[in-house]
Amino acid sequence: AQNIISAMEQPYMRCGHRISLSVSIGVAHAPRHGRDAFQLIGAANSALTDAKRFGRSNAQVARSAFRGKPMEMFRHLSEIDRALEKGEFQAHVLSPHHFMTAMETGGKITQLSTQLFAGACEHLADFRLRRIDIPLAFNLSAAELQADHIHKLMDSFASTGLPRGSIEFEITETSLIENVARVMPLIQELRSAGFRIALDDFGTGYSSLTHLQTMPINKIKIDRSFVERLATEKQSREITSALSQLATGLELAIVAEGVESEAQSNMLISRGVPLQQGYLFARPMPRDEFLSWYYKRSTPQVLSRRLCAA
Repeated sequence: AQNIISAMEQPYMRCGHRISLSVSIGVAHAPRHGRDAFQLIGAANSALTDAKRFGRSNAQVARSAFRGKPMEMFRHLSEIDRALEKGEFQAHVLSPHHFMTAMETGGKITQLSTQLFAGACEHLADFRLRRIDIPLAFNLSAAELQADHIHKLMDSFASTGLPRGSIEFEITETSLIENVARVMPLIQELRSAGFRIALDDFGTGYSSLTHLQTMPINKIKIDRSFVERLATEKQSREITSALSQLATGLELAIVAEGVESEAQSNMLISRGVPLQQGYLFARPMPRDEFLSWYYKRSTPQVLSRRLCAA
């Protein structure tokens, strides 16, 4: 695989211009990663996603065998293609596991992201006309943290006329830590352009304090695993308190994810985390249902990507 990459990266001349290519390769071995073409292609595709996530111009071997069932996966991919073509993607059509597997296997993640982001911005512009001034939080997966895709989202947003401070991109801690050299410049570019950055699932990716100090972020979001254990584990309560103090010292906002009960909410408030999100407050909902829900409340809530996608 490395020989192929080296050969493909040799520059060549075209119409007087010097052209260079970068190549990413996903590798699957039979029978370890599959016993038929569909399984091997699925495993190789997953490995290719890893290769792109680790900065392109490299090869990655599949980490495990592909478990999808051919006919079921083809049906999922067909549904995804149809929804993307119509611009009416419904994220609740598939279960999360099958959905993400199908998206990864079919190479549709960035296409879906582009469509959802454009639709979410349309909703946000409509809300502002209704004098509903709320920010939009939009998740970016590891596969989406590529310069060409980020620039496509920025270009799409530029046509909306919305203030850039109204958009907050959420990036998981693991995605950032595993790809610091490649991802950090993209985050710097987004921040310099006026967008806000939140570090999602904080506490799961082993960030060093040095990384946290130098990351161009505005907010950290405590992973739901800490929230789930607040009532039963003293460690989770103490870590939550420490994270709150750390965020305050670094002048960062802090939000707790996955809040599902009043008890969890009260414990978080007592430990310095009043900003929260989760099913205690609302579940994903279609636009019209959101408007009805919103008008019944006086405190603006952050609109998540999942809500926009419903």
